[in-house]
Amino acid sequence: MLAAQNSSGGAAGGSSAASTSGTGSRPPSRCVQINATRLPSDEQLGFDAAVTALGLKANISEAQHPLICEGTRRQKGDLAIALLVQYKDDQYKLDKVSNKHV
Repeated sequence: MLAAQNSSGGAAGGSSAASTSGTGSRPPSRCVQINATRLPSDEQLGFDAAVTALGLKANISEAQHPLICEGTRRQKGDLAIALLVQYKDDQYKLDKVSNKHV
């Protein structure tokens, strides 16, 4: 009976299982490889990108897309809080974050 179940419904299920089982042979993601070779300027570049993202304005109507606007506001708020916590001892960076997130 088990063989009958596998042969009747196993054709589609077997091919999807085979396609997901090969993920173990993939090389590690680029993020893992990049983390091993961070440059000293990477932190400043990331900070500048995050502060720039805080200052970006959406070019869509909030009346037509309220969920997108609400989600963007929430993500910007979360990013601002993360930056404030990370750089709480650096007055210059705190000022940059505070001025962008008004």
